[in-house]
Amino acid sequence: MSGGLVSVGYAGRTVDELLERLHEAGATALVDVRLNPWSRQPGFSKKGLGAALETAGIAYVHEPTLGNPKDNRAAFARDDAAAWQHLRDRFEHEGAEALARLIDRAHGERVAVMCLERNPAHCHRHLVVDMARELAPDLSVTEIP
Repeated sequence: MSGGLVSVGYAGRTVDELLERLHEAGATALVDVRLNPWSRQPGFSKKGLGAALETAGIAYVHEPTLGNPKDNRAAFARDDAAAWQHLRDRFEHEGAEALARLIDRAHGERVAVMCLERNPAHCHRHLVVDMARELAPDLSVTEIP
């Protein structure tokens, strides 16, 4: 498979299920866009997830500047327009280099963009993917349900 982005959330999945879905989508790298890469769900904290991905032949990258700050999450969950704009501004400034790295990598390989929420419409990774497509309209995007 050629390059592009794969959007995925891990809620309700096991690490093995996530790995299977990533392999099916042809992902060779995963960019974790959680601000803090820890989880109460077994295997999804940075160290454990990174090790499982490495064993599966998938690179792991954490990009915290593409995360949703804790003080923005409640408004974001309510679909507050100001919360979306706050993130867009953050990604254009603090996250600009991380977004550029994501785009560069996605031009050469299939890169999964991962966060907790399974429904991309309820997750900030939707904005990350949209902004990447705005900057690089040639990138394909696949959603893993």
